[in-house]
Amino acid sequence: MMLNLGLCLLALTAGGCHKKPTQPPPDDPPPAITYPRQFDPAWHPSDTMIIYYTPVPEVNDTLDSYTGLWAIRPDGTNNRPYLTKGMNPVYTLPCAPDWSADGEWLVFFTGWETNIYKVKADGENLTKLTFDGGNTYPAWSPNQQKIAFTGMYPSGGSSYGIYQMSSNGSDVFFIKEYYFAPVWLDSLNVLAIKAVPTHNKIFTKINIDNLDTTHIRTITNCVGIRDVNISHDGSKIVFEMSLNNNTRTQIWSMNIDGSNLRQLTDYSIGECGSAPCWSPDGTKIVYSRWGYGSSNNGKIWIMNADGTGKRQLTP
Repeated sequence: MMLNLGLCLLALTAGGCHKKPTQPPPDDPPPAITYPRQFDPAWHPSDTMIIYYTPVPEVNDTLDSYTGLWAIRPDGTNNRPYLTKGMNPVYTLPCAPDWSADGEWLVFFTGWETNIYKVKADGENLTKLTFDGGNTYPAWSPNQQKIAFTGMYPSGGSSYGIYQMSSNGSDVFFIKEYYFAPVWLDSLNVLAIKAVPTHNKIFTKINIDNLDTTHIRTITNCVGIRDVNISHDGSKIVFEMSLNNNTRTQIWSMNIDGSNLRQLTDYSIGECGSAPCWSPDGTKIVYSRWGYGSSNNGKIWIMNADGTGKRQLTP
């Protein structure tokens, strides 16, 4: 997506929870449409559905009300509208959706407004959490009491950094300047990325109580990193990255300590991808696939954690 709307590309799923995830009810059958590009998949903790964003008017303006988040089962069945513009204009461009650990809540930011909202899995209790704009990439803490996000610093300023707030939007607390894309390692620590000169990016662990930082890994010769997502057991991360010698975005993974960095998609064979997200059991990754000269460009795909077994999910 375009950068000014984009910022739509990071989705982060919080860690485990002892409470059994809830399962949202099915919606009405979808309209008969030809599907356009699809973005930002997020795997529900119950393993019963994957949601994603699709701008339906790209295909047929008469179906404008169906723009928004759609849901599909991991086996490719029951593809349907979930939270769409016809239900509420807030869902015109819902970016980087992230499920709470129990699956009862969804948090996202609006690409047209860059403010953060939460809503219950059944579509009730839509709540605006930020109001000053420039707030993106929200992520639930494992205990669901906090939400970390990227925001402008100072509020409304020209710099950026990471913040946390209570799950109701109160008690906003600034964590660090020049970091972005926070994901929770546990209820006291986040993993975030710092951009430094010469196209390097640094994965850093930050303690939100004392603000101490621990270096995880520096990625050199890197144009950009987006869509960082942590597995539910906290052992691995997956992300989208572009290298200096090839600006095509690829899906990468590594262990939480920075070891075993590996590329999972390969542009040399016509594939690249964005917005990866782990399955609840950590064995699979869902992502938006991109390539060249392909009719399945911009569709949602699933692959095994090691990059094998790729299959198209959405029509």
